[in-house]
Amino acid sequence: MPGSPLSDVREGTALLAETLAHGLRDRAARRDPAQPGVTTDGELWVAPEVWDEYRRGLQALGDALHAAARPVHSPGTVPVAVTVHAFRLAP
Repeated sequence: MPGSPLSDVREGTALLAETLAHGLRDRAARRDPAQPGVTTDGELWVAPEVWDEYRRGLQALGDALHAAARPVHSPGTVPVAVTVHAFRLAP
């Protein structure tokens, strides 16, 4: 799903965030506690070029994971959950 259209959503951002939060709550309840995960949260101030590089990197990671996805229950696969909603804040 390269260049996901969700990345460019301008209208309905609050509804999108609520939908993502609902999905995250559902999947978090099914988390395998024996397996490591990654959690990052922050409201930060960075240089514009740092943000642009980070955003492009996140998009590339998401694209790569989607490209590697296989059909449900494919041999040799494990189920994972990923939710990323990173954006620049209004001044």
